Amino acid sequence: MYPTFEAFDVTPLLRLRSQPLRVSRFVADAHLGGLAHLLRMMGFDTLYDNAFADDEIERLARSEHRIVLTRDRGAAQAQRRHARHVRACPALDR
Repeated sequence: MYPTFEAFDVTPLLRLRSQPLRVSRFVADAHLGGLAHLLRMMGFDTLYDNAFADDEIERLARSEHRIVLTRDRGAAQAQRRHARHVRACPALDR
């Protein structure tokens, strides 16, 4: 004997937007080439060039409203609003 299961219509509970509130755009520093590659594969607008200088990365972040991804804690703290510190991840190191 198995219990009788009911089907619930959850469509009124789903409140997904047809468009996201914002588009996340990134600029990755020289240490995050693997992450930049993966983000691009997933469709994220990600700039990466291992020749970018720190001041160029900061300029891009401010002028193009990008989030800086860096492994440099000092750089992340200096650009508090625009940067995120990324800890090392063996899966991203190629």
